[in-house]
Amino acid sequence: MYFYHDSRDLEYRSPFGAVTKGTPIRIRVRSDASSITLRLWQSGIETLLLMEKSAGGWQSASFTAQNTGLIWYYFLADGQVYCAPQDKLGGNSVHYEKGELVSHQITVYENDFHPPRWMSSSNMYQIMVDRFYDGCEGELLKKRDDIIVHTDKNEPPYFDPPPKGEEDMNLNDFFGGNLEGIRQKLSYLKSLGIDVLYLNPIFAANSNHKYDTADYYRIDPTFGTGADFKRLCSQAKEMGMRIVLDGVFAHTGDDSVYFNKKGRFIGTGAYQSKDSPYYSWYHFENWPDKYRCWWDFKTLPRLNTQDPSFLDFMVRSTDAVCAHWLKNGSSGWRLDVADELPDSFLEALRERIKKEDEDACIIGEVWEDASNKVSYSNPRNYVFGKQLDSVMNYPLRDALIAFLMGNEDAQMLRRRILSLQENYPAPMFYSLMNLMGTHDRSRIINILGRCDDQSIPHELQRNVRMSSSQRQRGKELVLKMLGAICALPGMPCVYYGDEIGMEGMRDPFCRGYYKWDDPDSDMRDEFTAILKNRQNSPVLKTGHLKMYVLSPDALAVVRWFDKGYDIFGEPQSDLTPNIFVINRAESAEFTLRHQGREYTVKG
Repeated sequence: MYFYHDSRDLEYRSPFGAVTKGTPIRIRVRSDASSITLRLWQSGIETLLLMEKSAGGWQSASFTAQNTGLIWYYFLADGQVYCAPQDKLGGNSVHYEKGELVSHQITVYENDFHPPRWMSSSNMYQIMVDRFYDGCEGELLKKRDDIIVHTDKNEPPYFDPPPKGEEDMNLNDFFGGNLEGIRQKLSYLKSLGIDVLYLNPIFAANSNHKYDTADYYRIDPTFGTGADFKRLCSQAKEMGMRIVLDGVFAHTGDDSVYFNKKGRFIGTGAYQSKDSPYYSWYHFENWPDKYRCWWDFKTLPRLNTQDPSFLDFMVRSTDAVCAHWLKNGSSGWRLDVADELPDSFLEALRERIKKEDEDACIIGEVWEDASNKVSYSNPRNYVFGKQLDSVMNYPLRDALIAFLMGNEDAQMLRRRILSLQENYPAPMFYSLMNLMGTHDRSRIINILGRCDDQSIPHELQRNVRMSSSQRQRGKELVLKMLGAICALPGMPCVYYGDEIGMEGMRDPFCRGYYKWDDPDSDMRDEFTAILKNRQNSPVLKTGHLKMYVLSPDALAVVRWFDKGYDIFGEPQSDLTPNIFVINRAESAEFTLRHQGREYTVKG
């Protein structure tokens, strides 16, 4: 039997990719089967559509995307042969005689879903505040007498193997970076080609990483004050830059105003009394010592985000936390562990944030394709227009690393990117946070330079250093990866220090202090050139996307304005396509044909 359907070819499915609610959809196949049934699931309801025949072996069926959510479909030919994608990446259908099927996906989203347009046009830079720059000559660290202070800022972070059941990282060593230090380095960040700063948590907390929030309304004293934050935001705005904050809303620290396990805060915490105003915020199984925690870390009690008083505090009151920091100068939130936040909370959060500032962003920490993400056995609704604007694009990061490391070829890289383009609403796809490095993983230069052996005991990773050959190879591939994320749709994100080749294994060793006195200046200059090129190129921000496999080692990314219009239908004057080749092998010359014209490109 002959059968062909390609969900990414307009001849076979129209329109392409995700659609808005109410959109008519046409599905076509070419086959010599006598009859084909389209088996469709929409809003949880199964529908069987007998496809209509036409000349040339074509068979077709049409329907309307009725509600937001996911539509799934595959085909039944001659009553017995199933035709469906070969895997979850979609694309071409293949034949199945039996076995579990994978379906094609169509994402349906709200008609009025419009993430802030600045996201698709910006370059982002992630900063762990304690590890970036000390603008106060160590004075702020004197506010605490219970911490370890690094006198040598060039040494790696400390790590002691934790007692069983305790959190698996060192929390108590500080380098002294602060908000004033970031303010003093705004000119440097601007010169690098950065438009948006994403700050890891800045609110009062006991640890150095600040994911154990103690007070949502207070800047951590080792980082500065509320006035320092306003000053940073104000000056950044004057320079055309934005500040995005890390929102840790799924748990607090046990040493916090709200839980107050150690009794260090004025007032009564949930751990101290069932009469505490915060008692209902937490999940106690046997008060006070048995409570739900994030990943069973006793220092991180989970919040009951559906509790009415918590919702008032975080979302609904006049000066709710999510709005308070927008009023004080931030441009949005990155939501830590978005999987831990229920749909009702995310929808209430979005409604309030957009009411406060329609141009504020909401970025979720999601490690998989967020369009079909399932967490705690429940399908999530991140991408349909009522929750998130964007997510961290870990699937792209994983795909690029697999390609550059030689584990997958250019054809698979293309398929992985096309799957994301097909599944995400276009406004979100062009706003994805396209990261390379992160505070949760070994430095990207270590990974790509093959200096990331996780079989080495954690505490010994502190002393691992790259060889000269590992470092050189790592640098080459990091620059190729940066070129790729700047050529593709989305918001490229640089983890602080990656631009100067900072090394480090698994956290906390990927969280060293920025090497201001010993940067790799050549690498920084290369980063600057790539980021500035994107910053100055409208077509790399909102141009259409097409990819061509040039060889198993090389993929061409073409961006262009189709008939003078960008992806959002805005008119553009420059009609010259931008062609970037990501080639993991030796530099070579390639020929490709795009839009009826032949191009010779190098990469």
